[in-house]
Parts: sequence; C-alpha cells; structure tokens
Amino acid sequence: MKKALFVSLFLLFLITLLISTGEKAHSFFVGFGSGGAVSNTIKDGQSKGLIPIDAPPPGNLSAALIGWTEIDLSWQNNTPGQTNIIIQRQLWGGSYTTIATAAPSATSYADNLVTANNTYIYRLRAITPAGLTKVSNEDTNMTAPPTAPTNLTGASAGASSVSLYWTVNSVNEAGFYIELAVGSGTFSSTVTVARKSAAYTWTGLLQNSPYTFRTRAFNVLGNSVYSNTTTVTTSLYTWNVATVCNTSSFTNPVALYKMAFGNGRNDATNRIYCGLNSPVYSVKEFTYAYGAGWAMTDATPVSINSTRITTWNSIVRAIAIGNTKNDGTPRLVYALGTSLTSNIGTSAVGEINYNLAGHTFIWTTPAVSTTRSGNLNHDVIVASPDATDAAGPTIINKVFSVDDLTKVYQSYYTTGVYGEVSINSTGMTNKNYSVLCDSLKTSDTKKRIYAAADNGKVYEYTWTSSATVTNFTETTIATNSISISPSTTLKTLTTGTCRNDGVKRLYYGGGDGHVYELTSTSPTAWTNTDSGSLTNAITAIVAGNVTPDGYVNIYAATTNRDIFQLSWLSGTSEYSIVRIGGTTGWVNDMQIFAGRNDGTSRLYLSTDDGYLLEYTAQ
Repeated sequence: MKKALFVSLFLLFLITLLISTGEKAHSFFVGFGSGGAVSNTIKDGQSKGLIPIDAPPPGNLSAALIGWTEIDLSWQNNTPGQTNIIIQRQLWGGSYTTIATAAPSATSYADNLVTANNTYIYRLRAITPAGLTKVSNEDTNMTAPPTAPTNLTGASAGASSVSLYWTVNSVNEAGFYIELAVGSGTFSSTVTVARKSAAYTWTGLLQNSPYTFRTRAFNVLGNSVYSNTTTVTTSLYTWNVATVCNTSSFTNPVALYKMAFGNGRNDATNRIYCGLNSPVYSVKEFTYAYGAGWAMTDATPVSINSTRITTWNSIVRAIAIGNTKNDGTPRLVYALGTSLTSNIGTSAVGEINYNLAGHTFIWTTPAVSTTRSGNLNHDVIVASPDATDAAGPTIINKVFSVDDLTKVYQSYYTTGVYGEVSINSTGMTNKNYSVLCDSLKTSDTKKRIYAAADNGKVYEYTWTSSATVTNFTETTIATNSISISPSTTLKTLTTGTCRNDGVKRLYYGGGDGHVYELTSTSPTAWTNTDSGSLTNAITAIVAGNVTPDGYVNIYAATTNRDIFQLSWLSGTSEYSIVRIGGTTGWVNDMQIFAGRNDGTSRLYLSTDDGYLLEYTAQ
C-alpha cells in the first residue's frame, strides 16, 4: 500500500566524491532534501576546494625544455578574481603533487627541480574566494634529446608543392627540421616547423621534378636521428592555350613574325603588335577586352614614303615599341624584310605613329632608315645602351636592327631627322638573327648591345664614348663550333635570372637543338654552358616568369613544332626539361608579357602558318 503523500520524506543519497588536491583525497556526503541542503553542501565543498567552481581555469599551459635540469612553464590567466595559482607536476607513471603556488598575476614559472632523462607532466588550478577551479590543460616535456619522428610520407600538392606527413614520437621537441634534396642528390635546403607539428607543405618547387625529404626532431639538448626518407615528384602545370589570331580565315593566309607589346597608341592600354608577310595585312594590333576577348586592328599605315619604300609589299619581320624620339611618346618601329614583289630590292626600318586627326585615328610613317645594303631585316629593338665613359646611365633611346648581310645598325633621332650608322666596324661574317640590350657584366651595370649570327657566334657591343654615337667596340663572347645538320644557327637571344640566384645571364638557342647559357665571370671572360638538348633545331627562345611558382624559366620552340620549358633545379647543376605543348607551324617568335593588362604574365607565340597563340599556366 502506498504511504500518504503528505508525509514529509527525507531521502539521503550517499555519494562519495574523490577530488585530489595534490596532497590527500577527500570523501564527503551530499544530502538532498528541503531547505536548500543541496546548495549549502555544494558551496561548502567548493569553499574547501573539494568541488571545482564554475569558472574558467588557466589555459594554454606550455612546458618548454630549457636544459637537463630546468623546464619553464607559461600560461594564460582566465579566472576572474583569482588569488593564487597552484602548479602541479607529475613524474611519468606517478601522481600529481603541488610543487609551487604562484601569484595571481603570474604567467610563467621555472621548474629547477627536475632531473635528467625524466618525463614530467604539468597542470594548473586557480584559487578564488569561492574555491578552486577545474584543472587546466596538461603539457608534457622530457629532460632528454627528443625521439625521432617516423612514418614520413608525402604527396604532390600541385605543380610546385609537396605535402608531407609524419608520426610524432616525442613529447619534448622544440620543433622539427625538414630537409630537401633534388632527386637523389645532397640534402641542401632546410625548413623549421613548430613543436607538435605532424604535417607541412613545401612550396616553391618546380613542376614534374623529383624531390626527396627527411625530418628529425630537435630541442636544446640535441637532435633526434632522422626519420625515413620519402621521394615525391611534383605534377605538371596545366597549360591553357588560347588563339589570339588565326589567319586561316584571311583571304590570303599569312605567316606571323616577331611581336611587340606596349602602349602603341599612347592611351595607357598595352597591346600586342605583330608583323605579317601579306601585302594586304602587314601590321596587326591585338587588344584584349574583358568579357569580349581579343580584337584585331589593322595598323598598316595610311600612306607610305615612296622614296623609302616603293610599296607596302615587304615582309614585316620584326616590331618594337619605344620612345624613339626621346620626347615621352611611344612609337611603333618595324623592320621590313624580303619583298613579295620583284620591284623592291632594298629593306628598311620604319616608324609608325598613331595620331588623332579630328575624330579619326590614323597611322602615319616617318622614316627611320632609308638605305640598307641588305634585303632582309631579322630583328629590331628600341634601347638605351650606356656609354662606359659616363658616370651614370645615358638615357638616349635609339633603334638597333640586324640584317642578313653582316650588319648591326643604330638609328638615332637628332635635329628633326634620323641618322644611321653600323656599329660593328669589323663586320660579322654571317647573317644576324637577333639583337637585344641588357646589363650582364660582373664588372659594371652598363647596358650593352648583344647580337647573334648564324656562324655560331654571339657578339657584344660596348659604347665606349658618349661624345659620339658611332664609337662602339665589338667583342666575340661565344663561339659555337658544333657541326651537325642543320648547322648551329643562332635563332634568337634572351636574358634572365633563370637560375633564380639573382644573376642575369644570356641564353641562345642553336640549330643543333641545344640551349646555351652565357655567364659573365670577369670584365673580359664568359662561361658558355650547355643547358640541355631539345633534339631539334631551336627556332625561338625567351626567358621569364610565367608559372604560378614565381620562378624564371626558359621557353624554347623547335623545328619539330614542340614547345619546351627549361627550369633550373636548385642544388644541382642542370635544368629540367618539360614539353608544355606544340604548334602546327614553326614558331617565329616567343615573348612573355601581360597581354590582357591584368597583371598576369603569359607566353605568346607567333607561327609561320598564321597563328598567334597565348599560353597560360595553371
């Protein structure tokens, strides 16, 4: 039978609570009944430190090894109104004991009572007027060198990154050293990662290249032995190829020759310019608009200087953009080559101005060069070489061009007209294919003119006297005597810091399929290094930063219509060679610029079957 509900019932539950204070265990009873017995009993237990109060304890406790007999603690105070902090330590396998009581504002403590080759675990509790908080996080350290990590593995995280993972077996490491070797070479690069880390992503690597890694833990008492090694090959970049122009849609499909990129209209928009070999389409301008794509404009001049060029029927071999008159206005410079009609026996260099006449934009052509002994111009640049007798740079822009009859020409604007002189007084003995201006010497920062010829030589031209524009000295800095078919014809030159060591070098491609690297080693000496074979003769070459990893690479095209990237392998003495694409025709020119005016550099190629292509690395 049920007892009457009106009878006051008193139910006593016996609960044994064992809460360690670091010195002894306490047992007590909590009774449940009327009159707030529960609340009073809990408060009594909290005030005696037997029941944790509902307040945040200290946090972020870290135990740092200082030496064989010292471990330093640091933490963050989180408890409002705390009056002291209890510091407790446990020897591995033992029980916690209180080793010190710190002031309420303290955030660190040096434990000098440890001994060598032991493992210690620490925790904290805050004291408040209401009682003790719960314990903080624990942290562990050991007074000995760390145990080695194991199970190192890796995986490619893209074309320039490798993700690494390992098992941490130590409790007392200050961090981990991770070392890298290219392939099976010597470990030459090291990074440091934080304590307790078990993963790391190594970035800035080259695509399609093997890398070997190892790691070890370290602390103030020494290093662990190494982990196992793991070798990972990075993946290839994906290259997106877009067609800027395809002349197969023209009435007469034509070849595209050397390109220029710049502000040809003086309107703050950079554009691509390219010469063609058709009588109808001699110079084209390509402009990219976001959302609309590429637009092509005919940049062929409206009128032609008949005393210089009989008709506009000559191949436009090369294009350049620059401030040729030193008046702040960029102009388009073109080099004409072999005529497509029999009535023209000479070639010339012209300048195209873009003017606004009323509301109509027109192209006009003042003369730059009216006489040439050759009938084929291969290259043209606008440059400002430095006179070596001047205290600083001599900023006077001039036009330099090379032809197929041994000459390197300098055209300069003065007193309202252009003058012209050949700067190679001794004269090359073969056709000249490429010309550029850069500072490459170890002895000074002066910019000089460099040219390549089909006799396997590279020439350097130094302007020795600012008093006259004609005083240049010629030096042969490379002689390539390799005799294979086709002969070692230097198709083009380029410069760049392709070893990514801050040293700018000169690169040229040969008819033997090899890429050569010229390094200035003294005021008069150069080192000529074979950087790799692409099997087939090289038709175009350029150096620059195109890939997302930020490295400067070499790009070269061959007669087999393949496009290659050569990347320097840091820590080795070689370039890695990767085929990145191909074309349907020979590549006449390769250049790198931000053609879309979006800050992203891309690789551009013009071909002899009428394509202007854009390569974007992803």
